[in-house]
Amino acid sequence: PALQPTDVFLNPQQATDFPKSAPFPGDLLSQDGLLQTSSACATDRALSYRQVLNGGSGGWFDTNPEEKPWAQVQLPGEAELTGIVLVNRYEVGPASDEFQWVVPLKVSVSIDGKAWTEVASFDKAEAVFRMDLQGRKLQARFVRAERQSGADKTKPPGRLHLRSFQVFGKKSY
Repeated sequence: PALQPTDVFLNPQQATDFPKSAPFPGDLLSQDGLLQTSSACATDRALSYRQVLNGGSGGWFDTNPEEKPWAQVQLPGEAELTGIVLVNRYEVGPASDEFQWVVPLKVSVSIDGKAWTEVASFDKAEAVFRMDLQGRKLQARFVRAERQSGADKTKPPGRLHLRSFQVFGKKSY
């Protein structure tokens, strides 16, 4: 059955308020990709991963508390990337710990899933993170978002949870 907003911890109004973001040129490559995470906690919703990858409002993934939790999209083949869009926990508000957990955040790309090239980093939590990669001629098969250890070493390891992980570009496969 189709997922309901409450299945991914949203009420109907929050689902309606899902942040809109203009797509980057090319295809939405992530819609045919595979979402992988460093771990999955009890509130993870693997049945909503397709929504995470296609930008629908009903998506959600959640890792366990750990050092440098990550999520990555494995594309069906190599592609030239034009942009990446990540949607944070917008529904909890910017003052919430759950909104702030996403940073510091590093986004990297790889052809083989072993050697990574950083393409963006963020120190300030936002509802939507947009990475314009146009003109950079970046070829990749893997795109990874990894929460970095914060400066405050007294805080315990954190989780990574996002609503959307979209990758745009031109297929080479």
